[in-house]
Amino acid sequence: LKSNIFYQFILNYLDDNENSIKSKYKTLDDFKNNFSFSEKDIHDFIEFAGSKDVKYSKKDFDKDKDYILTRLKAQIARNFWKNKGWYEEILSVDNQLLKATTLFGEAKELANLK
Repeated sequence: LKSNIFYQFILNYLDDNENSIKSKYKTLDDFKNNFSFSEKDIHDFIEFAGSKDVKYSKKDFDKDKDYILTRLKAQIARNFWKNKGWYEEILSVDNQLLKATTLFGEAKELANLK
């Protein structure tokens, strides 16, 4: 994160893929539900990060793969749908937010206790 690798990679990625993404995904929902990175894209990201002195660890990458790919996807979403695209994508893997949303019912019950 501190080296801004995600953003830099997506800038390069969009140089080659922006037009096809624009034509294929007309809405944010369509993009969120249907876009995914290919194995080649993932390999390219790992190589790009390596070229920026980010050491690759298969174990660490596999552990954080969902977050890494979601963050990359969120960067693309931000490019087309601004902050709405970014937050809708990145919050989909925010464990604290996801847990908090399951507690609304309990919080409402507690609020009614007097």
